Amino acid sequence: MKKVTARSLLAVLVLSALSAAAPRPAFAANDKADCAAALKSALAERTDNKLLKASVDFATCARPVCPKAMQKQCTDALTAVAASQPTVIFSAKDASDNPVTNVTVSVDGAVVTSNLDGKPIPLDPGTHPMRFEAEGATTVSKDVVVVEGARNQNVKVDLDLNPPAPAAPVAVVKPAESDGPGSMWDVTEDGSKRYYFIGLRYRGTIIPQFMLNIFVNGGKTLYSNSIGLELDMRKDNFSLVPALSYTEYGTGDIVFSQKGQDATMPSNWSVVNSSLKGIYGSVDLLWSVKIAKNWMFEYGAAFGLGVIFGDLQNNWVYPNAGNSQISPSNYNECQTSNLATGSNPQASCQPQNHSNASVAKVGGYVEPSWVGGGSIPNVFPLINFPQVGLRYKPFKQMESRVGFGFSLTGFWFGLSANYGLEKPAK
Repeated sequence: MKKVTARSLLAVLVLSALSAAAPRPAFAANDKADCAAALKSALAERTDNKLLKASVDFATCARPVCPKAMQKQCTDALTAVAASQPTVIFSAKDASDNPVTNVTVSVDGAVVTSNLDGKPIPLDPGTHPMRFEAEGATTVSKDVVVVEGARNQNVKVDLDLNPPAPAAPVAVVKPAESDGPGSMWDVTEDGSKRYYFIGLRYRGTIIPQFMLNIFVNGGKTLYSNSIGLELDMRKDNFSLVPALSYTEYGTGDIVFSQKGQDATMPSNWSVVNSSLKGIYGSVDLLWSVKIAKNWMFEYGAAFGLGVIFGDLQNNWVYPNAGNSQISPSNYNECQTSNLATGSNPQASCQPQNHSNASVAKVGGYVEPSWVGGGSIPNVFPLINFPQVGLRYKPFKQMESRVGFGFSLTGFWFGLSANYGLEKPAK
């Protein structure tokens, strides 16, 4: 019987802010069940003329991990569905018989296209309520019958385009002398010059439970906080932002069982508590596009390396008295391995009931780090890609950012505020 190991535990804990899983088997125990469920759903969807969903589920049960007979059945069915799949081509004209392409089309309440470019769009057969919207035009709604097996069925509409009302004259207001070039309110940046800003940043990382469940069963959605100092070195719409940050990976007690193993066996469960922390040196590479006077859209990536320290407790567990099944609300931590063996629930505290167990993980066992000969890394990479956000510069000596993206440790969002070293002209 395999056991949750410290190395796989750290792969999720530091990789995904936390995990406690052992290496996964080559094929998960529920692959065949997934294949059968996909086939059952696909057959029902095909009967209900939901061909788009049926195609997805037939493709799922046609995978190599599914039984050979099921693969053939799903592959043949997928070919038949493709032959029956109808497509439509939308087109629109104005009162002068001129084509209109900038039209948003909604089918069954969901937008399917915003540009009538003549490309076919697959839809399920049957009657669909459709809505056509264009700027300056009266909205057109109609029900359209999509014929099964029909290719490139034409759906045409006539739009009543109303000429836009003449724009009101814009009053030209002469800017105050204090808003002129070189003043503190002048946020224009010379592409040939380098600008420097220094300040603080905050980033929060969310590790959803579904990401942990890729590796283990149980757990919960986790959140980690990071604060730090940053320096923005900016030139020609590109920012190089080195930073030094502190990250907290504390979790409290979390109960896991090994993925793909018998969850009714107490020896497949552990309770984990992290007080790990990290200090990271990193650099953000951000390109920007101006979208308004004080606003810029930014996109890019970040790379860095962190030093990891703190403790990671990994403790075996056994069920409460009168129960044989462990759950997040029904467990006791093993305090000693000198307990009864055999069918006693506390037998899960015995090393002989855990394969490859070289130590008894009881009494608040702390996993060793690389330096101590263990599997917890002392250093860990930081990679954020992609990351996007907005940069706001209200005046010459101030900028702030809001951003979000994906990293090795989950989904993150961040805020920062920086003071500029550029001085207004005297």
